[in-house]
Amino acid sequence: MNNAVEKRYAERLKELGPEKRLLIGLELGDLVLEIAKCGIKDKYPDIDDRDLKKKLSERIHLGFKHGPKGNI
Repeated sequence: MNNAVEKRYAERLKELGPEKRLLIGLELGDLVLEIAKCGIKDKYPDIDDRDLKKKLSERIHLGFKHGPKGNI
């Protein structure tokens, strides 16, 4: 995002109550997990649920290890 968009987004979030901001954050987290699952399934089309959870866990762990700019 560019600075103007980020600034407007931050202003808009401040207008919302804390409960709504929390809900948005949780929904975004769920969306990120679904996107990650889809990426794993694209790479491993025959993956079973157990291995999918394992790969997802590994991907999440890498994200925490390398931060938001990490190459996952």
